[in-house]
Amino acid sequence: AAPPPEESAEARALAAIFDDSKICEVCQSKLGARWQSACLDKWEMWKNAATGAIGKEILGVVRTLDAPHLLATGIHERMVGGN
Repeated sequence: AAPPPEESAEARALAAIFDDSKICEVCQSKLGARWQSACLDKWEMWKNAATGAIGKEILGVVRTLDAPHLLATGIHERMVGGN
């Protein structure tokens, strides 16, 4: 079994997604105007929060939705790896 996700790793992965201009370009091309309101505006509110708080929020969403594919580490890995 895979090890349980860690809050700090998830927070770092989410920050890495928003710090990567190529990933952001792909996201904007897929989401159009929603990229700004659904993603960038929300990241602006969260980006200076404590790493633990960001990671806890990510893991809470993943648990609530039963959606492990939404882990930031996995999204980042897929975006960088192109899968």
